[in-house]
Amino acid sequence: MSDVVEIVESEGGVELRLHGTVDVASAATLYAAACEVSELGDVSLAWNDVERIDISAFQILLALGREVTRSGYAWRTGAPSPAVVESLRLSGLTTAFTSS
Repeated sequence: MSDVVEIVESEGGVELRLHGTVDVASAATLYAAACEVSELGDVSLAWNDVERIDISAFQILLALGREVTRSGYAWRTGAPSPAVVESLRLSGLTTAFTSS
């Protein structure tokens, strides 16, 4: 899909992989990917390769997680990169992305 967002389909679901800088400049691409994967089944977020992320990406990912679970599918977040951990801490969203 792009250098920032990759969609990998598997049986019963999809993995949304984020890479590099995920910010307002790539928000439209992330939003398009979120719309695409929201009805494909269970969604796993892989963000261990993110170098920088901002609040616009967090907003899209939070909305995606709500939509996926509202549709009856599982929403899982993988281990975040150190940059994601720091951005979550600074934004106060650390607990918003805990996977069950």
